[in-house]
Order: sequence, then C-alpha cells, then structure tokens
Amino acid sequence: MLKCGACGKFLAINDGIKCTKCPVFYHRVCVNLGPTVSSSAKWMCPGCKAKVPRTDNSHTPVKGIDELSSSSVQAAVARSDNTSDKISDTEGISLAVEIRCLRSEVNALRDELRQFRDEFSGLDDKMNKCCNRMDTLEERVKEIEENMDSSGSPRLVQLEETIGELQQQLNEREQESLMNDVQLSGVVESSGENSAQLIGTLALKLGIRLEEQDIVFAKRVGNVRRDHTEGEKLRPRIIVVRLSRRAVRDDLLSAVRVRRNLTTADIGVPGTPRRIYLNERLTKTNRQLFYNTRQAAIRLEWKYTWTKDGRILARKEEGKPVVHVRTERDISRFFVTK
Repeated sequence: MLKCGACGKFLAINDGIKCTKCPVFYHRVCVNLGPTVSSSAKWMCPGCKAKVPRTDNSHTPVKGIDELSSSSVQAAVARSDNTSDKISDTEGISLAVEIRCLRSEVNALRDELRQFRDEFSGLDDKMNKCCNRMDTLEERVKEIEENMDSSGSPRLVQLEETIGELQQQLNEREQESLMNDVQLSGVVESSGENSAQLIGTLALKLGIRLEEQDIVFAKRVGNVRRDHTEGEKLRPRIIVVRLSRRAVRDDLLSAVRVRRNLTTADIGVPGTPRRIYLNERLTKTNRQLFYNTRQAAIRLEWKYTWTKDGRILARKEEGKPVVHVRTERDISRFFVTK
C-alpha cells in the first residue's frame, strides 16, 4: 500500500497518479484531477511544478486595450482565478508535507523521551539501592561507634577480658600438669653428673628417703644464662624433677621450708659452696608473674611472697589478709601506693 503525498492517507496504485519528477503518488482529488481526466506522460505534482523556472515571455506582442473584447477579459479573469486556485492547492500540499515532517519529528521526540524516561527509571532504581546500602552502612558505623571505648577500638575491653580469661584457664591447666614436679636451682653443672642422684642426696639431707621408683625423671632444662649480679659468670640451668606421687613432693617442700640455707656442699658437689634452692615448679607465665609480684612487694615493703600448689600468694605483714595473685592486673590492684 502507498500513501498520498498530499493527505497522507493510503491509496491503491490504480486510484492515484504518480509524479514524473518525484516518485510520489497522489489521490486525483488531492491534485484536482477528475477520475476520467487522463494525465500526460510528463505530469508533475504541484510541488515539483512550482519548482520549475518560468519561461521568458518578453517577445510576446502586447495587444492594445481596445482590441480586448469583453469575452477576452472574462477569459483572462477566469484563467487568473484558475491560477489562484492552483497556487492555493500547491501551498496546501506543501503545508501538508511540512505537517507530515513535523509529525514524524514529534513521534521521534516522543520515542526519545520514552527512552529517557526508561533510563531515568533504571537510574532511580539504582539510586534507591545505593541509598539502602548507605543506610545499612550508616547503621553499622553507628553500632560500631556505640560499642567503641575511649581508645577507639570496638569492644576492646570485652575482647581483652575474654582473651585474659582464656589465657588464665590454659595457664591453670598447664600448672595442674606440673603438680608432681619440683625444681632445684643453683647447682653448678659438671660433666657426667647424675641429676637423679643429686636429688636423692638432697632428700636424704632433708630426712626423706627416695626410692628409685619415686623419681619419674630428673634433667636439666632451659638455656644457659649469665648472672649479671656476679659479673659475667654463667648461671647454671635448673634441674627439673618429676615425682611419681604428689605426697612425696609435698614432703620435700615442707622439709625445705624447715631446713634453710642449703648449699652445694650439702649434696656433695665439689668446689666453693653455693646456695641452692628447691621449689615447686611453675609454668613460664607463673614464673614471670611471681617475679613481678616479688618486685612489687619489695617496692612497697610487703614482707611475704610465696607459692603454694602453683598459686602465687602475698601478705603485707602479720595479721593482714593473704592475697592471691592470678594476673598482672591483680598486681596493679593489690600493690598500690596509698
């Protein structure tokens, strides 16, 4: 189906006429052609005809006014009216073509606006999602800020307390595994020494006889250390002894508390006598904690610090309560300057 170049309506090929200048069909009625009027092979639409330049009529003789009859005047007037009608038709067709172009442009603008509307709708959805994510992020930041302590770390106090409790529990379990152990320090190392024999000799000195089955093992442990209080002299490593029964360990420790000032001469070690010490064995954490407790007690003139069954105890003086030091925080809490 084709469309009329003047009115824009559909037409059949047999019902229209085609311009020989431009490939556009027109309704016969739209170009003032009757259905029975035949068109020439050079027929042009009004739009194309208006574009054809006029011929030069300067050599055409001009008749006098007196020669014009009334019929000639009437014919001239009729032709003038017909020409005006044709010019009006041409202007109408041009206007229709312009309107059609404008309509196409308006439709194109509508399509572009529709596309813009769809794009803006997608952007709106994305903006809503971003806003929701920002709201969630702000809530999380607010929650973190509410749980921050003065140092700026979230829940630092709770985390430190939890870690401290876990470390303390692990230390207590480790200390329980050492409840049958004692350590002997201050004995100078020598080649070919027998650690089990040394502890047996010390037990006899304290009035306790150890059988062979009472000693699970006896050995030197730790790294060689230098004693800065005596120049660069090497401090001997400690001897760790594990006993088969806890009762035997308790008897040895009780006897040591009665018999003080033991030296290497008491256990038959040759050389200059040196002070030796027999204590219950502590974990690495408890050894450091006991050392810090003793330093704090010396600084504040507390008289008593000792260990019992892996516990670190202290007392300021006779008649004062005994305090149990479990952590470094306890040292700061108990040993304070008033």
